[in-house]
Amino acid sequence: MNQNKFREILQKYTAGTATPREQIQVEYFYQKLQQENRNIANVLTDFQKKKIKDAIDAHISTENQSGLFSIQKYDTLAAVMVVLIGISLLMAFLLGGNTITVSTARGEHKQLAMADGSHIYLNANSSISYRKDFENKREIVLTGEAFFEVARNPQKPFTVTAREVEAKVLGTSFNINSKNPEKTVISVNTGSVRVKSKKGPDKKSILTKNQQIVFQKGEPAKVTMVNSANLMAWSRNVILLDGATLSQTAKILENWYDVTIDFEDVFLEKGTLSGKFKEEKVENVLSSIAVLKNLKIEYLTPKHILIRKNTP
Repeated sequence: MNQNKFREILQKYTAGTATPREQIQVEYFYQKLQQENRNIANVLTDFQKKKIKDAIDAHISTENQSGLFSIQKYDTLAAVMVVLIGISLLMAFLLGGNTITVSTARGEHKQLAMADGSHIYLNANSSISYRKDFENKREIVLTGEAFFEVARNPQKPFTVTAREVEAKVLGTSFNINSKNPEKTVISVNTGSVRVKSKKGPDKKSILTKNQQIVFQKGEPAKVTMVNSANLMAWSRNVILLDGATLSQTAKILENWYDVTIDFEDVFLEKGTLSGKFKEEKVENVLSSIAVLKNLKIEYLTPKHILIRKNTP
């Protein structure tokens, strides 16, 4: 379902003209998001929250009386919609013209200069949402990965929410990676970042330069020391591999160049690789990897690549 279609359904819903299936989609999508991201209501006006709540209550009351559906039956549908549409798009739907959403596709990177003087580097296959009055309320919702260079303003903290994790700063530079649905990673390049999770018992953490915190689903948060400059290399159009497996390397290249990479033998995926590539074509990167690891690169199509062992 694309953004325009969902906006149309939401408008029909609040107008009372949605079909039963459309009503179910909106109601359970909204309920699931409240469970997974409780702070979403904080970005709505009181009027918007009341309008949606009243409509949901009215529909649920009517449908419970008529026995049209059960919560259990459509809970899975709601969870799937949350994954497919994403929290940043929900903000755009609910806030209408008050929210700006910027997205990138696979193989695409964007740099944004914000009204407050901050700069955001958006990695491939990612998106951010923020209010039009961002300069007055510096709050961003991130899906995917981005590097932030935050202009200092002690009176107006800069807040980024990625899944269940929130990072708040006054002025610093840091990276957030939430591409993995099971894990969110925050790394600090300069200054300090206050981090907290909306789930679990973990308390707030203060990270400083070269510190990284990992929020892994089902595990306590873990803080380690890292080389932050290496982790932010992608924002300078550099692919930096440091002991990455070929499987991990393939995923990076797929996202970076919008290609599909397969291995003829699953054992090839376990090999490790270190290297640095700056603004190189995918053909040059793969050729270098092939020489280093004694591999053969076969282009099934310009966008579909097969890696196999280079045998005599």
